[in-house]
Amino acid sequence: MFCLLGYVTASARLTGGVLEAPTWRPVRRQIAELILDATDDETCHANLSAAIIASRAEPVGEPLAVQRIDLAAALCLSPPLNAQLNRERAGADGSRFARLLETLVLSLLTFRAPETTMMLHLFLDERAVRNRRIVRLIERVVDSRGFAISVQRVDSDEVTRVLLPAERGLRHGLHECAYLSALAPRLFNQSIPKLIWLDIDVVFLDSAAHLWSKFAAFDDAMLVGMAMEQTPYYITERVSWPAIGNVGVNTGVQLLKLEAMRAEAFTPAKWFHHIEKILADGACSPGQRGQTCLGLADQDVWNAMLEQEPARLFQLNCRWNTQLIALQSRRRDMAQPCLAHIPNTQAGALTISALHGNGGSFFAAASRENADYGGGTHFASVQAVYDSLLDDAALWSALLA
Repeated sequence: MFCLLGYVTASARLTGGVLEAPTWRPVRRQIAELILDATDDETCHANLSAAIIASRAEPVGEPLAVQRIDLAAALCLSPPLNAQLNRERAGADGSRFARLLETLVLSLLTFRAPETTMMLHLFLDERAVRNRRIVRLIERVVDSRGFAISVQRVDSDEVTRVLLPAERGLRHGLHECAYLSALAPRLFNQSIPKLIWLDIDVVFLDSAAHLWSKFAAFDDAMLVGMAMEQTPYYITERVSWPAIGNVGVNTGVQLLKLEAMRAEAFTPAKWFHHIEKILADGACSPGQRGQTCLGLADQDVWNAMLEQEPARLFQLNCRWNTQLIALQSRRRDMAQPCLAHIPNTQAGALTISALHGNGGSFFAAASRENADYGGGTHFASVQAVYDSLLDDAALWSALLA
């Protein structure tokens, strides 16, 4: 990898640190290249920030027809006492998880098409609502014309009343955010017919409008869009849990046709007795995290449902949910075939549209010596680059204008 300054100079002229906009085409591809090739050099990051700001005045390409995109994410900073791993990843005050949410939003804004507006529906627990970084994030977008955030408490009456009695017991031992995406058809009203649900450890390298356009590729039977799981979790650790295609789907990025799901009763309420039977038949593995055996919460539920009705799944290309943990050298041979076709080269990296730092892999040091996390390649650096830009007020102002 090399310094971003050198790469920007090869792609466009820099005059006094300001990128001359006419040479900056195509904007999104160029910025993705810059991010993926960035190092930890502060000067490089400053140049990336300048490039993003300069790009806002430039046409991205053909206008997109999308007017509004609805997205949702959940963040709980008060995990149960037995979730030691989550506590270590989150940091003592939850600051690490809060920064993940900020980098998700920053990446959405970086690649937002000018004619596209976004509404991010955030579900937060008590600690997350009071977290200073999250408060600042919400305040930043208040006056934005193209991006808005709505906040819902996960312990509010509106959320708890949609839980079935059995589901309330199921969530015992899981943090309050763990099961929420499975409740989406009941959480949202008729005014939101479609939704993209995201884990907070996702970083975009393409416009979410292009992801939203995948809804048009669904056939009449398809109700949810997800990429296949790229780790051997359901093959080696949860062999007794039903998973579509044996390897299962990953719920880090979900396309949900909420209106159609409600109309066709394709919700956990329909399948809950089936899930309870799976649990009763001994699907829990010894030492499974949490006080239930839904170690992956909503992901386990969606897999149980889709294993019963596979025609409901639109298989999302893994470029929209590329799992960094699967790029570890020790797991690469177990990754899905789609990942095997993404080479560790600059050109190959551009096929990635959304990078998922699952398994805490965004918290690993992004160095050449760290062979466990993508071999220390540019993949591991992406979130770190965004994280370094979080306090750039000028960048936020430009992206929210």
